[in-house]
Amino acid sequence: MYIKALTIVLSCMCVVVTVRADEVEDLVDSLYGERIKRVTTSTDKADDAELAAELLVAAKEAVDQPAVVSLICFKAYDLAIRHKDGHATALAAMAMVLKHAPDQASSVHDKVVLLRQRQLGAATGKERAEAGDRLLDALLASARHKISAGEYSAAMADFVRARSTARSLKSDRLDEIQDDYNAAVVRKKVLDRVLQLQAQIEADPEAPDALRQTLFTLVLVELEDLPRAQQLVKLADDATAKVVAHFETKPADLPAETALALGQWYGQAGSTTAPQGSASLSPTSRLAALGKASMYYKVYLKKHASEDDARAQAKTTLSQVTAQIEALEEKLARDPARKTSVTFIADKSMKPCAKGQRYGSFPIQQGADARGPFAGSGVYFSQPTGQEVYYLIKSRKRIRAVYYKGAATSKMKMQILDTKGRVLASAGPFNEGNVWSEHAIKVPTKAAYRFILHFHNAASTWFYIDTLVMR
Repeated sequence: MYIKALTIVLSCMCVVVTVRADEVEDLVDSLYGERIKRVTTSTDKADDAELAAELLVAAKEAVDQPAVVSLICFKAYDLAIRHKDGHATALAAMAMVLKHAPDQASSVHDKVVLLRQRQLGAATGKERAEAGDRLLDALLASARHKISAGEYSAAMADFVRARSTARSLKSDRLDEIQDDYNAAVVRKKVLDRVLQLQAQIEADPEAPDALRQTLFTLVLVELEDLPRAQQLVKLADDATAKVVAHFETKPADLPAETALALGQWYGQAGSTTAPQGSASLSPTSRLAALGKASMYYKVYLKKHASEDDARAQAKTTLSQVTAQIEALEEKLARDPARKTSVTFIADKSMKPCAKGQRYGSFPIQQGADARGPFAGSGVYFSQPTGQEVYYLIKSRKRIRAVYYKGAATSKMKMQILDTKGRVLASAGPFNEGNVWSEHAIKVPTKAAYRFILHFHNAASTWFYIDTLVMR
């Protein structure tokens, strides 16, 4: 009766007018106040979970009223967390707040951390390691959100707590946590520099273009903060304003001259010789900028077919950019702190062909190690033995994307899975057939240090992976 009355009233209120939180709190108290008081003072905690589940159902009737959703869901959480049978309800309530009232995200993350801490405290035996991993996930998710929200002090507290937890659990994620912490410290320094440059340019309308480009290089490449760049676009020079305007445009949809302009901008931003490139960007961000420059130059060359001076200059510059990318990748590969391990999951994958295999005009296979593409040594996979290829990736540095080059794609999908096999990101399907093709997939932040790289392909005879690059 209570739940029906609440959902009916909420439905009517939400259709007519935006509901004030205090009005809903009064309504919830009038319908549930006595019952909430009774279940919270009783020794039987199971009835708390039951009432929490009822409140969660009511909240679903007010999804277009963020204040209402958050109020009811937080009440549901406070009840549900009191008994282990209510933990799923508590997490569902927090997921609903995150979806419909994202301004409450910091509070949501704090409450999820509290729940995961309680679960760890109650866990024993083998369950303890899994509960600890869930707590680390919650702490890192909380820290990452708070960084994006500019709440650096709170984020650092989460990182410190995650580091302490990982040490007590003897977790192999300590390097991941420390790297995230270090990255947050660097990001805060970059943000401080951005605010300093912003103030400097706003105070001097005649500020040189080089200073403006430095500002936007930091914002777009190092911070990858498009909303901030859009807010500051009035401070940009013409070339940079074009980059901001087309930041999310698919490269293939750009006119040739725009692609060239973007290639030039990113080439300068990532250059190992240009002042703003070398002084302002981390090596990984510089590599990302050069990668974008290469991509835009290739689009330009594809669309500008005339063999004129402009095309010749673009080809020369692309060669220089490629050389810088190769040199930077080689330098990063020698850094022991960036060590990455790759494991081929043979029992779930197609069988690699033998050394010496070749199909069509594609390269001869130089070895039988299925991990060869990560070292630039292509491998053919026998399609009659299956349709899947799996690699387990573990890295001490964050991986943002994986780039594929190969052939014989048929309904080919690239996916990022967590270590339990759940899909986190997907690209494709691609159907280029027996021709060269290149594709990329972004690695979600939560999986940036440990994930499974999965390929699905449905060709009849063979599937070729020539190169796999992780950046």
